[in-house]
Amino acid sequence: MVIVYGISQSERSVIGQTPESVKKLADVDKVHKKLSSELDSSKKKFIESLPEQIKKNEEKLDEIKKNKKIIHDSYDDKIKQLDAKKAKGPFQSVLSHVKIATIKHYSKPKEMRQMQRLEDNQNTTLHELQKNPEKIFNNFFKEERDEIQKLSSIKKTPEYKGAKGEVSVLERLSQLSNDFHVFCDVQIQLPKYVSYRGQKNVGSAQMDYVVVSTHGVVMIEVKNWSTNFYEQHKGLSPHEQTERAGLVLWIALKTWRRSPKVTSILLSVQNNMRFDPKYKHVFVSNLSQINFDIQKRNDNLPEKEVERIVNLLKKFVPK
Repeated sequence: MVIVYGISQSERSVIGQTPESVKKLADVDKVHKKLSSELDSSKKKFIESLPEQIKKNEEKLDEIKKNKKIIHDSYDDKIKQLDAKKAKGPFQSVLSHVKIATIKHYSKPKEMRQMQRLEDNQNTTLHELQKNPEKIFNNFFKEERDEIQKLSSIKKTPEYKGAKGEVSVLERLSQLSNDFHVFCDVQIQLPKYVSYRGQKNVGSAQMDYVVVSTHGVVMIEVKNWSTNFYEQHKGLSPHEQTERAGLVLWIALKTWRRSPKVTSILLSVQNNMRFDPKYKHVFVSNLSQINFDIQKRNDNLPEKEVERIVNLLKKFVPK
């Protein structure tokens, strides 16, 4: 089995936006389906339990009202008892008067306000259960719903689509033998800018995949673009991007004694890109053809040279 180093840049980026349960791109769909299924099951159970919940909350409301009346009557009894003590003398009368005033203007209103808040809150809960149970369910399972919504949004992004394209390429490359080394997301910064097509304007590049073996060095730029997007794209063309990356890789690998050839391949996942004669050093391939294109290279790299290149490229793969 092929030896793989690192993961693709787009996959790393997508995973960085997902819940901790997502460890690789394939988990996005699995976790999304699992969470959605669990939420549907929880909702079903919630709806089935509604009559029982309503009954329990009605009982709870009755209990609050009962306690509220007990507290109200208890304070009234205390006031009556204190009124009865006023006749026992001036001192007792003044003391009872102070205690009655404290109960009437502080203790009783304070506790009755607390009980009223409990009653109001319970009334609201009961009303929501009866009239708007969906709202209560959504609030209770807000965290789960947010995770599902986040995963749904991620799956609609061009970044996710691009990552799926890159992962499908890696799955295909993984079918190569263990004579091949596949490097994901190779990032190279040259010590200085170099000339490209008459201008000194190339200093770095990010490469989706670099495959190294005795067959040679192959740099692969992956594009999972729709035909419409490809035709309307106004930025750097995929062919030029591939050619630039191939140049950077070639410069990074060469020494004063060795200058290994780099084969630059533009891989169109949707097979809607063709060879462009303006970029004659850029080959165009697709998923079904890529392994054949790699294996047919015949640059005859010595094993020691393969080992040197592999050790060098390890430094350019993000940890």
